[in-house]
Amino acid sequence: MIELREALNSIRVNQIHLVDAQSEALDNLCERENLLYATAQENKPGF
Repeated sequence: MIELREALNSIRVNQIHLVDAQSEALDNLCERENLLYATAQENKPGF
């Protein structure tokens, strides 16, 4: 199972200028929502 940060990096979200400028906010989002993302992966494998 991949973490939210890895999934976002795979779609190159870090290349968006706003995301690059707000890296701390993205870090907080990933930390806060990683468990939800993991649960979603368990419930919907393959998506």
